[in-house]
Amino acid sequence: MKILIIIPAYNEAGCIEQVIDNLTENYPQYDYVIINDGSTDDTRKICARRHFNFMDLPVNTGLSGAIKSGMRYANYYGYDYVLQLDGDGQHPTCVNYLKQLGVTHVQLQPIFDYATVDETAPGGYNWGYDPLNYNVPEGSYATDAFDGAVRVRECRAMVAA
Repeated sequence: MKILIIIPAYNEAGCIEQVIDNLTENYPQYDYVIINDGSTDDTRKICARRHFNFMDLPVNTGLSGAIKSGMRYANYYGYDYVLQLDGDGQHPTCVNYLKQLGVTHVQLQPIFDYATVDETAPGGYNWGYDPLNYNVPEGSYATDAFDGAVRVRECRAMVAA
């Protein structure tokens, strides 16, 4: 499964390095492309100097135009899924956001294996409380539901984050 992260950027010279450094440090398994949307600042120069993967649009096409360009890129290179990440670094995600709010503890409940979730059929959802194996993380949250080591390793990484 190939995943591409599209990062539209218009005049983001002040923060694009931080965004990409954070992305590559924390999520090196994902490919990305910056869509430099006709920036008039040094966004392009920074991307080129740092050897970031970027696409340079000659004029500003707006957010939807930049995303469409990224989708075309993803289609051309055979990506299965596409995510969009803001290029301004102003919107922290997940645990970073909770830290900014001052949250110091998070309870994950439940994360153990569910009895009625069929991990061979993607898209299922479980509304109930039906534990099967209390000491095994739920396979639906893992990249490989059939490898117990992957379940545990990815759960540990999530908690460590």
